[in-house]
Amino acid sequence: MIELSDYTSPSIEFKSRYSSEKQCKLVDNATETNALPPTANAQSSPIQKCNQATQTEFIEMFAKVVDEQKLAKWLKKIYPLVERELLDGCTPQLNGFAISTDSGKVYDIEPYQKISVQSNVNSLGVATWLAVHIDNAPVLVLGTQATHNGWCEHIDQCLKIYAPQRVPHANFITFNEVKSVPVKACVHTLCTNSFNKTVFAGSTFGGDIYVWQFEQEYRGRRAEANVKELFKTTTSSGYIVAIDWSGEFTLLTAQTNGSVIIWQISNELIKMAEYIVKDTTNDLNEITSLLALNSNSFISGNSEGIIYYCMSSGLSSTKRSMEILPLKRHKFAVTTLLKSHSNDRDYIISCDLSGQICFHNFNCLDDEAHTTTLQLPLPFKNTVACFDGGKRLYCPGDNGSLECYW
Repeated sequence: MIELSDYTSPSIEFKSRYSSEKQCKLVDNATETNALPPTANAQSSPIQKCNQATQTEFIEMFAKVVDEQKLAKWLKKIYPLVERELLDGCTPQLNGFAISTDSGKVYDIEPYQKISVQSNVNSLGVATWLAVHIDNAPVLVLGTQATHNGWCEHIDQCLKIYAPQRVPHANFITFNEVKSVPVKACVHTLCTNSFNKTVFAGSTFGGDIYVWQFEQEYRGRRAEANVKELFKTTTSSGYIVAIDWSGEFTLLTAQTNGSVIIWQISNELIKMAEYIVKDTTNDLNEITSLLALNSNSFISGNSEGIIYYCMSSGLSSTKRSMEILPLKRHKFAVTTLLKSHSNDRDYIISCDLSGQICFHNFNCLDDEAHTTTLQLPLPFKNTVACFDGGKRLYCPGDNGSLECYW
């Protein structure tokens, strides 16, 4: 047990620096009224002075003397003019910039140039646009074909390449034939690679697949057009009825037997996968149109008016599965499939032979309630083109005419 002693330690004194004779006045901090200490020298202050209201840099403006008599005289002068404009109302819009709300307005569409192709038996044709060549005008590829009831026996066929050329001392251009490309049979389809518009593909009634590239060879100051054949192959499952590009080096082809082949373009044309597009085992699918959406999905239409949304999946090119979703059915064979974008929405436009147009909402393909259907008048619609997001539709009419709907 520790015993405490009664011994006390000596006290240690800390002397104050203030004199004990001087008395200090104590002031409450909450009610202090003393003046604030002086601010730092503006020349040495590191904080830039800012406006307290806008937190912007403070700039001292020199007051400018205004002649109030001249200001009053100017206000009296413009006041009657301002009052007159206000009484007259808003300034009317110029006629040249007026927006017409008449939905029945007729647009003037005039033919720019008529191109005649010398052929004895060919009465039909296909065409496609390539890259822009001159004056914002692209190159035109044109192929002709005859009416076929069976296998094609026309061995002397060719593609015509038309390039826009300036007319000397004039303010317009004309399309002139610059190249002729021979093929072994009548050309059935043509499609431009949207990822590289100098490259285009085509198929013939003989079952051949071609991939061409349009080039310009410069010899001195003179440029000569040339078409280079990149690839050619032949299918054994009938001729190709539809063709489309899903990527810069990926091509989709649809055969008459209902199969869709994916081709990969590298050093050669390689068959990556082949699908038989059928919803049921007993369903005969004769494909008439094809539309590639991306590298893993496409849409096909057949002769029965059925449209399939096809999605492929798989970890490798050898093991892939196909998911098929049928869309709203047409009454007749589907002749055209298009992609469009309008009002911040993506649509798939389909048209059948009778002129029935369906606008399928891409975000709700499985719900027919989101599909809008229109009916175009006869004659039959073998092909349809859209403009302005599908708000205007163009299709060939009778006797070489062009029909426009909006």
